[in-house]
Amino acid sequence: MENATDATLNLKNLALTTERALIGRGLNLETCQNLGLKSLTHHGGIDKVAQPYIRLNKLYAYKVRPITAKGDHFWIGGEGKGQYFFNEDALRDHKDEPLIITEGEFDSICLLGNGYKRVVSVPNGALEKSIPVGDEYSNNAFPYLENAINLLIESNVSQIVLCTDGDKAGQTLREDLALRLGKARCRFVEYPFKRNSEERCKDINEVFQNWGERGVHQVIEKSKWFPINGVYRLSDLPPIEEPEVFRAGLGSLDTHLGLRLGDFSVCTGIPGHGKSTFVNDYMCRMIQKHGLKVAFASFEQPPQTDHKRNLVRWYLEKPTGNNFENIHQSELKKAEAWIDENIRFIIKEDEEDATIDWVLDRMRACVIQHDVDVIVLDPYNEIDHKKSSDQSSTDYVGDAIKKLKRFAKNYKVHVMVVAHPTKLTPKDQEGNLPIPNLYHIEDSRHWNNKCDQGLVVYRQKNATLIRVAKSRYHEILGPTGNVLFYFSQETGKYYEAEDIEEIT
Repeated sequence: MENATDATLNLKNLALTTERALIGRGLNLETCQNLGLKSLTHHGGIDKVAQPYIRLNKLYAYKVRPITAKGDHFWIGGEGKGQYFFNEDALRDHKDEPLIITEGEFDSICLLGNGYKRVVSVPNGALEKSIPVGDEYSNNAFPYLENAINLLIESNVSQIVLCTDGDKAGQTLREDLALRLGKARCRFVEYPFKRNSEERCKDINEVFQNWGERGVHQVIEKSKWFPINGVYRLSDLPPIEEPEVFRAGLGSLDTHLGLRLGDFSVCTGIPGHGKSTFVNDYMCRMIQKHGLKVAFASFEQPPQTDHKRNLVRWYLEKPTGNNFENIHQSELKKAEAWIDENIRFIIKEDEEDATIDWVLDRMRACVIQHDVDVIVLDPYNEIDHKKSSDQSSTDYVGDAIKKLKRFAKNYKVHVMVVAHPTKLTPKDQEGNLPIPNLYHIEDSRHWNNKCDQGLVVYRQKNATLIRVAKSRYHEILGPTGNVLFYFSQETGKYYEAEDIEEIT
């Protein structure tokens, strides 16, 4: 399809090098030409492919991308960029065929070149994290569904094959689309292994490159219905990726303590015994070791002072001084850059009430806008708790925990709550308070019953006991147990006692 703006946009018919690259991807050249793909000579003389977005037979934009790699795409053209399906007009035609939705344009082109006619692609790929139906960000994330809603009604589309990528993001997109389109009419695909490999093909284009047209048709024809609530055969169920278990690198504690996205954990300890300091060390290790992003809702530690000092000390492994006088400016800037890249802070303004719903709203923004993986509420006791007059404290805490657990599961993040215990008595002969447990947390027994993992931090003379007091999934995360640590004021880190040769 020619357009008067092509010349002004420096778009040309497919260059020979572009044609060869498309063929190398296993794409049918005639299909590419019929769809109106163009070449664009970009910076450095590198040819990129411009994929036309056409609606009601009118070209309104191009999506430009390299052929051999993902990412680095950009849009040119008029309004509506990223708001509609690629090849949307296929929804208006071939109504006797199932609709196939892919994650990328090249996958759609691959299917079109292999005889399928009613094929569209989402315009902006997959999100890393799922957005629940009804969430305020949902419409912004899936505008192409809203804009095609009249074309996607069941009388027009009775069967939908979701042909998303086989990775985690593709599975997230598949689930999000099925929930919004209705699982009763959706099927999902499973990709075969590559030739002479133990690795599966990641998408339908790769299936064609490995197994040709026959392989493509087998994948589509063997697609399975999404199960609806009821009783299923195991083979009917879509695959579920087991959440990865992250270990902090804290010696023997790693055999007891693991962190999974989607879980809810609790940490308690006597005030002043170092539970916030331990959580700070634990989360920083998760950032350093696994690249997780963390948000702190720390209502007792101002980020600009206390949090900053602790994080800079941990990162540089040296004491900072009250005003960072012990740190060279170049080191401080490096530490600040690390904090900005990996950590977010939830802070309430003076006139605001940080209710549980207020906190949940800020947590949601951290996940969606900043791609946060772990959220720490420290301490829970400082949240502004407003229960109804007919609600007991126990019921209120139970409802609050239920909201936090549902958030962790729906958004696939780990939520950890740091909570103070009630006053503990009596002291022993040496004047020490007994080791608290999760039932000692203020207001409710629900903390022990509903958490996936529960931690206790207890200082014993010059050492600190870290106790995993609750482990719901002990076969996966590790059994309950105790490990003794020493804390270094110099580095802000905990070290297992048996690994320390000399205590200073």
